[in-house]
This record gives sequence, C-alpha cells and structure tokens, in this order.
Amino acid sequence: MLRHWMITAAAALYWSTSVPALAADGRGFYVGAGVGRATNTTENDAGGDSLKDSDRSLRVFVGYSIWKYLALEAEYLDGGKTEGFVGPYALELEPSSVIGSVIGTWPIGRWGLSAKLGYAFYDVDQSIRLGTLRHSDSHQDERFAGALAASFDFAPRYSARLEYQAFHLDDGTFSNVSLNGIFKF
Repeated sequence: MLRHWMITAAAALYWSTSVPALAADGRGFYVGAGVGRATNTTENDAGGDSLKDSDRSLRVFVGYSIWKYLALEAEYLDGGKTEGFVGPYALELEPSSVIGSVIGTWPIGRWGLSAKLGYAFYDVDQSIRLGTLRHSDSHQDERFAGALAASFDFAPRYSARLEYQAFHLDDGTFSNVSLNGIFKF
C-alpha cells in the first residue's frame, strides 16, 4: 500500500513540474490567487476633507497565455473595507471588481516584467453615518484599469507575481499591491 502511495506521489510531482510540448512556446492556461494591500482614496468634490485608508485584498484569476509575450486574464478582486471620516460623516466603503485584461510580458530568463491593460466592472458598497443616522447603498460602474508586475518562475508550472494595479473611480482612486501564486497547466 505504501509503495502505491509513493508511486502515485512521484507521478503527481513529475506531472505537475513537467512541461508539455505546447507550453514550450509559452501557450497554455493558468490560475492564480493573491493577497495584498488595497488603498482607496475618496476625494471631496467641494474641496473639503478626503478619505484614504488601506485594508487587505484578495484576488483570484484565470488566464490564457497566447504566447510567451501575450496573455488574456480575468480576475475577481475583493478590495477589503475602507473606513474613516470625511467632515462629520463616518464613511465605510467595500469595493470589489471583476477585471478582464490583456497582459504584455517581457521574459528575462526566469523573471518577467509585465504591463496589464484591462477593463474593470466594479461595485462599491458604501455606508454613511452622521450620529445615529445611517444611509447605505451600492454603486456600480466600469473603468479602464492598468497594472505593472514582476514575476519569477520557480518551476515550469509555478510562478510568483508581485503586482501594482490601479484605476480611477468617480470620486477617487483605487490601487492594490498584491503577491500572487500562479499554477500553469
């Protein structure tokens, strides 16, 4: 029984680190997940106070490398919660988005430098309090999003990517710095 388990584990390890013939030119599907720090800056149009706060972010994504220099990617990003005061108002924002992107990569050995241009469909759940009065609503919109990243291939199928991503909102900006793990099929 132990021998069968060891053979199965060795075969799984070999399969997960071997490079299929198609992947030799950089083509193939990949999945990933990351954790990071999201910063949401809300500006007051009347010239008063503004809010800037950070929280943890989580993201999951799936992509397809068309070739080693070009990929398509879809992701879901949970931007955490932003809390603070703008004048006498207590404000809470919880942004999330779905982003479709085109990624250009310049591979340098096991390293890669990337630029990403995408389109974000975002939703911000917001709550405004003044004393005991509270108003909550949700705001949806869409915007262009951009990112810069550096990646490192640990093995043919495993990579890590450090990414800075940002997009402009109606009344501020959203940015995210994340460290992501990637598995290539």
